[in-house]
Amino acid sequence: MNELFDIKELRKSLTQSERKTAAKRIINAANLGKQYCYTLREAAGILHWSYDQIFDAVHFFKIDSFHILGLVRIPWWSLAEYLIDPADDIDSVFSRYIASLPRRETNVQS
Repeated sequence: MNELFDIKELRKSLTQSERKTAAKRIINAANLGKQYCYTLREAAGILHWSYDQIFDAVHFFKIDSFHILGLVRIPWWSLAEYLIDPADDIDSVFSRYIASLPRRETNVQS
């Protein structure tokens, strides 16, 4: 690739202990009534994701959200749930299942 830099070097994914700490911080903020919903940018910052990654996660229903007049908000329980169990194993199992399905060959005549 002709990239200027590798974005993965700059944006390290969260470790298991960082995930637990972030989830506890979100749950405590909700218990204290400080913050119940997060914007896409706030959620991306918490998860160490880009804006595109959080947008895709919301679009493909990996993270619950609600939309009000064009504004997207992610509830605290959805963000905490994703931090505790991101369900990546389910995605990989589903992808392998789809790849194992027999495909019908189509004859394209020109």
